[in-house]
This record gives sequence, structure tokens and C-alpha cells, in this order.
Amino acid sequence: FEERFFRKEGVDAIYVGNPLVEVVPTRGASRSQVLRALTFPPDATPLVSILPGSRRSEIQRIWPVLLDASRDLRKTHPKAVFAVPRPRNLDIRDYPGLERDDRFAFVDAPGWDARKVCDVAWVKSGTSTVEAALLDRPMIVVYKVAALSAFMARRLLTLKHVGMVNILSKRPAVPELLQEDLTADRLARTTARLLASSKERRAQAAQMAQVRRDLSHPPRPSDRAAREILKLLRKR
Repeated sequence: FEERFFRKEGVDAIYVGNPLVEVVPTRGASRSQVLRALTFPPDATPLVSILPGSRRSEIQRIWPVLLDASRDLRKTHPKAVFAVPRPRNLDIRDYPGLERDDRFAFVDAPGWDARKVCDVAWVKSGTSTVEAALLDRPMIVVYKVAALSAFMARRLLTLKHVGMVNILSKRPAVPELLQEDLTADRLARTTARLLASSKERRAQAAQMAQVRRDLSHPPRPSDRAAREILKLLRKR
């Protein structure tokens, strides 16, 4: 939709495609290989992929809720395990509060293998939601900002959804837990419902398929971008 917006404003823009389709892998390690690499037992389930963001300010607001939600989920799913792709600019100290009984594993971001085989992903609103769609993984979008930022956003933004995967979809199906709605109890219950509902997972799968189809055209955005740059150079 950006090309239409810019052209309406008089900018000679062209959409070359979404670069994520060339970045996100379509294949990876098997589930058993991933669980073994993460030192989780082979019968561990569900495997939850957690992506709370790459900025420390995001982690500080979102991580404590996700950690508490993981403990709530294990009350109903005692074999649940959690994998966190950790960006290079962060270390384990940026994820405080972990205890001996918490079943977490950290992998170097982007952690494609763990994300490709997870049963559900808790994803901070942003690019990672599109990556999860390309990986065909059920997800719940989470986000929390400072109270003043949320106050301003609610008065300035007109979008019904904040998750990019929902914005791109004609029929949004991915749950969004934002601001005061993002609580440990609500996230755990929403996750348990998603895991138990094949209907809800199928609805998300259909949504992901549509997003993948939309983002796959035009194909090979890097080639198309290079061709457009060459056209401009030749004109000058």
C-alpha cells in the first residue's frame, strides 16, 4: 500500500516486493533436532517461541508479563517449554527474573529453527509478526508502551489493528494483547485456547497463507530493486 500512498503525494515510487521473502527460510531442522539442541526432553510440548523485541525498553515492559504467563501456562500444560531468540545487542541479564524451574532456552537471533517448529509464538508487534506468518506459525501479538505513548496513539491512529500480519490481512485472525490487555493470565488463557482450538489454528493458517501469497509478488525483490536502480542510472 505504500506505493499508492507515495504516488498520491507526488512521489515517483515503485514497490519492488518484500525483502523478508528472501530472508525467512522455508526449511530447517526437525522438531526433534531443535528440542535436542535446546536440551529439552523429546516429549516437551507445547514449544512456545517468545519474541519480546530487540530494544531494552521493549524488554523491560513486556518480558515480566511473558515470564509470568509462561508459569501460568505450565499450570495447565506442565510440559511446556520456551525458546527465546536473543538479539546480539542483548545478553541474559536483560531477561531478569528467571528461576531454576523455568524451562527457557536462549538461542542467537533470529533463531529460525526454533521458530519454524514451535507450536505457538508470542510476538511483539512489528516485523516479527510477518516473519511468523512466513514461517506458518500460530501466534499471539503482544505489545506495551509507556502510558503517555499509548494515550497519544489512541487519539492519532485510526487503524483497528497494530500487528502487521493483521493489517495485511483481509480477515484478521491473530489475537492482539495490547497495553492493559496484556496480562500474564490473559496471555496464558489465550494461548491455551489457541492450542486447544483446531478451528482457530486453521483460521490463522488461512490468514498466513494469504499473507505469504501477497508478499510473494513481485518475486525476488532484490533483483527487481537492482533493475529499478539501473533504470534510474541509465536515465541520468
